[in-house]
Order: sequence, then C-alpha cells, then structure tokens
Amino acid sequence: TPGDRKVFQRLVREGRLFEIRDWVGRGRPARFLVGPSQRTVTALDIAVSSGIHSLVQMLLEGVNWTDCEKSEALARAIWDRKRYLIDLLLAHDAPATHVDFDSACKLGDVAFLEQLVALGVDPTEGDAFASALIEFPAKPLLRFYKQNHERIEGLDEQLCIALIDSIGERHIKGSILLLWAGADPARRVPDKPRRKFPGYKDPAHR
Repeated sequence: TPGDRKVFQRLVREGRLFEIRDWVGRGRPARFLVGPSQRTVTALDIAVSSGIHSLVQMLLEGVNWTDCEKSEALARAIWDRKRYLIDLLLAHDAPATHVDFDSACKLGDVAFLEQLVALGVDPTEGDAFASALIEFPAKPLLRFYKQNHERIEGLDEQLCIALIDSIGERHIKGSILLLWAGADPARRVPDKPRRKFPGYKDPAHR
C-alpha cells in the first residue's frame, strides 16, 4: 500500500537499519505499487537510491528477489555511479539485462565495461557506445574501443557514427579524438537518427 511505501522510505531516510531488519524479518511488503499505472517499486530500488551499502546488502540477503528486480537495481546503481553498490549487486548475481551500456560508460572504467560485455551486454545495441562517445568522448572510452574493436562486432561502426555526429555538430575536440582513435571519416554508416538520451527513470517515485 502507499502507506507501507512511505513508512519504509522514512525508515531509510532516517537510517533505521534495525527497524528495517525487523520489517524484512516479519515479512512486511518489499514491493510497492505506485501511481495510477500501479508500477512496482521495490525496497531494493529505494535502498540503492539511498546509497547505504549495509542496507542494500541486508535486503539482498533477506528477500528473495527476482533476476529482473536485481537487474533493475543494478541499472540504478550504474546510473548513480555507485561502484560499491554495483560490485555488491554483481556479487549477488544481479543480471546485466537492464543495463544501458551508455550509462555504464559514464563510469569511465574500461575493465567494468569489458565485464558487462562478458555478461552479455551489447555495446552496439541502440547505438549505445556511439551515444556515449557523442556525449563524452573521454579517453577511457577510446581505450575500451582500441582494446576491443577487433573482437566486438560493430564497434568500428559505432566510432564512425559518433564521428559523423561530432563533425555535424561541430564538436572539434571530440572529432579530433575520434579520428585519433581510428574512426574512418569516409566509411558509410546506416542512415539512422541520432540517439536521444531519455535517462534513467527513477522507479522510486520522488
């Protein structure tokens, strides 16, 4: 009920870990319906938003979450750039099925991006890697490209899509970096609209 969700959120805001442990132990709701659409918000979503490691760990160990719920919590932690929670969720077998690769790129962690690929995340789906390069052509992303373009199909095309967009938008520094990384300005790429950045929709209401 809405009342349960508000009580749980208050307990989280006030850091009442012992009361939350009792909440879980007594089997009180860990999933809440929100808004006219009655979408589900989980206690795990709320905990990840709080950034409290011990609370997230308590809920992971005390509630039987579905793979989908853990994956959505992982996506939230990545969006919030909370690496310590990302590691915790992965240690509890959170699948990467709901992860946006372009959001993960914001961490600037090449090893983590390679880990996501190993977990089945496709950096080319929806032009995710190209979108990340367009938004922030940082050197860690270019290093990821250089280390992986020969084994990840479509990564070369992503670099070229980003280059064409950067040239069109007159982003000189970004264009230079992409050319330095090996983007071919003469390569033809599919005529597709530039991807928009809808952002992560916070499941926890606010």
